[in-house]
Amino acid sequence: MIPDKVQVLRDRIQQDSVGFLVAFMIYQAALHAALLCVAPDLTDMDAGSAQRLARIVASVMTVFVIVRTIRSAVYKRLSWRVTAVECIALTAMHLTAVFLPEIRYVLLACTVSVICTIIYRITLSKLEMRVLQPVTTKRFVGDGFDLDLSYISERVVAMSLPVSEKESQAGVSGNSIGDVISLLSRHGVFRIFYIDSEPSGVPQLFNEVYLGLERHSVPPIAMLLAFCQQIDEFLSQTQQNPTTRSTQTELGQTPGQLAHGVVAICSPDKCGRTCLFVCAWLLYTRQAHSPAGAIELFAHLRMTRSTKELLLPPSQFRQLDNFCRYLQNPSRYTSPRPIMLVSIMVTKAQEFLHRHGSGIWAMVSVVGEDGQLQDFRPLYRALTDEMLEVPILMEFNLGISVQGDLYFRIFADAQRKELVTSFWLNTSFISDCGVTNMQACDLDARRHSQMSICLIYRFGNQ
Repeated sequence: MIPDKVQVLRDRIQQDSVGFLVAFMIYQAALHAALLCVAPDLTDMDAGSAQRLARIVASVMTVFVIVRTIRSAVYKRLSWRVTAVECIALTAMHLTAVFLPEIRYVLLACTVSVICTIIYRITLSKLEMRVLQPVTTKRFVGDGFDLDLSYISERVVAMSLPVSEKESQAGVSGNSIGDVISLLSRHGVFRIFYIDSEPSGVPQLFNEVYLGLERHSVPPIAMLLAFCQQIDEFLSQTQQNPTTRSTQTELGQTPGQLAHGVVAICSPDKCGRTCLFVCAWLLYTRQAHSPAGAIELFAHLRMTRSTKELLLPPSQFRQLDNFCRYLQNPSRYTSPRPIMLVSIMVTKAQEFLHRHGSGIWAMVSVVGEDGQLQDFRPLYRALTDEMLEVPILMEFNLGISVQGDLYFRIFADAQRKELVTSFWLNTSFISDCGVTNMQACDLDARRHSQMSICLIYRFGNQ
C-alpha cells in the first residue's frame, strides 16, 4: 500500500543508515589511527605541530563536507541538515582530540558524536517520510471517523486506498478497511472502484470493481465511458429502493440524511488517476462542462491546496479533453479512425546524443480497450544527418497503420533502459491536417525542456 516513491526512499534510508554507520565507524578509526601515528605523544605537542594537525583535520573535514553535500544534491535525500549535524559533531570531536589529547576524552567525544548523529538521522528519516506524503487531501472527520476521504456528491466518494488492519496499525498510509466498510455501510449498499489492480492484504468484499489501470497510464475512452455507465447504473438501481429517503445537498457536502447506495473511487496515487476518473464522471453527469472546470471542481472538493498542484500529466489531461469531446458528439467518435503513421520527427534532443551517441529509438504501442498495451511495435532508430556532429532534427520513418489509443516512447538506447520522453494520443481526436506538433509541455516523461515532436500521418490504411 506504500506509494512507490515513499517505498524507494524508505529502502534507501534503511540501506544508507547501515552503510552510514559502518562508514562512520571506519572513518573514525582510520582518522584516530592517523592522529596517533602522526603524534604518538599528543601531550608533548608544541604549538606548531598542533596547528599543522588542526590544518590536516580541517582539510579532511572540508573534503568530507564536500562529498556529503554532493551526495545529498545528487540523490536528493533532503539530508543537508544531517550533513550539518554530522560536520558539527565531527568538528567538535576533532577539536577535542587536538586540545584535549588524552585518550579518554577522544573516546568520549567519538562516542557522543556517533550517538547524537545516529539519533538525529533516525529522527530526520521519519520527518522525510512525512515530507514525501504531504497532507494535501481533505479528510472526513466526524461520527467517530477520521479518514482520508471526501464526498464528491452525496452518493460518490473519493478516497485513498484502503489498507488492512495490520498495515493500518503498523502506520502504513491509507484508510483502514474496517473503518471504510463501517462508513460506507451506513448507506446500505456500496461499491468500491479500484482504479489499480487488486490491493494485497485487503479482504475481498464481493462488491468491488478492479479496473486494472497501471500507474502513469492513460485510460481508453471506452474504459472511461464504461466506468461512468457502471456508476450510473449502480446508483440508479439502488435509488429505486422505495425506502430510500435522502435530503438534497450541495455538491461535495456530506449529506445530513444518508442516501441509499454509494460508490467509492480510489487509487494508490490518491489524486492522479482518481482525479481523472472522477472528473470524467463529473463531465458525464454534466456537473462540469469542461476538463479544466472538472479539475477545478475536484480540487475544491477533494484537495486542501490550489488546482495548480493537482495538474494531471499532459496525456491524461488530453484524454479527459477527448472524453469531453466524445460526450458532446458521440456519433463522430464511435469507431476508431485508422491512420498511416508516416514518420516522427524529434527536435532539440542534443543532450542525449552527447551522452549516448548519434541515435535515439522510438517505440509505438497500441492500447487495448482494457488499458493494456497490445501489439508491440519494434524499435525504430532515428535517421540523422551524418555530417552534423550533433544533429538538431532526427526522423523516424515508420509507415505503419494504427488506430485508437497509441502510446509513444522514445529511448536513449536500444535496450530501453533510459526513457527520453513519452506521450499518448488517440487517432480519433488528432488534427485533420495530417500533422500533429507536440511541444515540451505536451509530453509526459520529458527529460529536456526544449524538446518537441512532430507526427506526420495520413488517414486511412494506405
